[in-house]
Amino acid sequence: MNNSISPKISIEEVKAKAARKKLGDFAYGLIFAKSAGRCQFCNKLLYEHHLTTEDCNLAELAHIVAFKAAGPRGDEAKSVFLDGKECNFLLLCHDCHRLIDHEGKYVYTEEQLITLKRTKEDEIRKVTETVASVKTNCIAYTAKIGEYMPSISNQEVRKAVIDDHMYPANHEPINMKSTDLGIGDNEEAFWNVEATRLCNLFRKMVYNGSEGAREIQNYSVFALAPQPLLVKLGSLLENKTTIHIFQRHREPEETWSWPKSDYQDKLYISEPDRMAVGAPVLIFAISAKAIVNCVRNQLKDISDNIWIVEASSPNYNWCANKAQQQQFRDTSRRILDAIRLRNAGEEIHVYMAMPNSLAVEFGRVWMSKADAPLLLYDIDRITKRYNKVLKIEN
Repeated sequence: MNNSISPKISIEEVKAKAARKKLGDFAYGLIFAKSAGRCQFCNKLLYEHHLTTEDCNLAELAHIVAFKAAGPRGDEAKSVFLDGKECNFLLLCHDCHRLIDHEGKYVYTEEQLITLKRTKEDEIRKVTETVASVKTNCIAYTAKIGEYMPSISNQEVRKAVIDDHMYPANHEPINMKSTDLGIGDNEEAFWNVEATRLCNLFRKMVYNGSEGAREIQNYSVFALAPQPLLVKLGSLLENKTTIHIFQRHREPEETWSWPKSDYQDKLYISEPDRMAVGAPVLIFAISAKAIVNCVRNQLKDISDNIWIVEASSPNYNWCANKAQQQQFRDTSRRILDAIRLRNAGEEIHVYMAMPNSLAVEFGRVWMSKADAPLLLYDIDRITKRYNKVLKIEN
């Protein structure tokens, strides 16, 4: 009785295997290096056992185009031409190798696998090109916006930071996440509690954070919250440190990474007549223009001392690159200086419709020792009127 479990192999198959070109050590090393020793499909580590942590080689080389025309994605001409070439191989774990060659042979096309290989190799190149000295403390801050409780994932933060040629100082960001208080942002208690909580979290987690975090004077901020709270956050950030404020982009896809965009749109400052009366009012109309008329109508019998920063083409994606962000900082500084010269010491009433990162930047631009206190307004979604919700002062 023959107990052998080896399958019978035909003479033709033996000849075919003998004719197959051998992948050299250099090419194999190149494939392994370009994938950083991880499965290019599921990202599994292939040089260490997941239980024992022993060094081992769990990698399998998978053809994109099979070396035989009858194999997965095989082709009479391509199979011969590409056999033995590094560009035709993926580094995979056993399970993923089976998936693309057997269970998934009618799903994973040559084009899909070429794109997968290039994408994974590009990701590894980006990470390894990051300058080792550029570590950044990542801060993720969220608070309830209306009925929506936003979230920011660690994966989103890491990707955005790496795409910006830095890398996170810690595995997890400093997570200053608010909780649902059960009250709406149309109630005064919401703003008092959230502002106090933000200050306490910042003092505990950032200002008095770990020794390692304090040694790295570089911060990357990711924030989704009502805009008055974002201004408050910005006012807490010290300008003595290097700070990067990231923007959540909606188009062409939702991401925190800065898109490759040369979008340009100018900001214009409108000043009131020198005979204007009433407390100084500052309106930002960057993501929406309608705010200007809404505020004017609400204040028509109270103040005409209205200053406006308005985008040429207001829209939610206005902050498409760092140049737009820098333009906003410069413009905000100019208008605060102009208001101080005309209305020395008077509190500034601020109404905002702008991308989130710019609200944080406005808080950073404001100088507690030089500028007047800020009275921040937010719209009540029920009454459709703007209410004073926070005060920023020294």
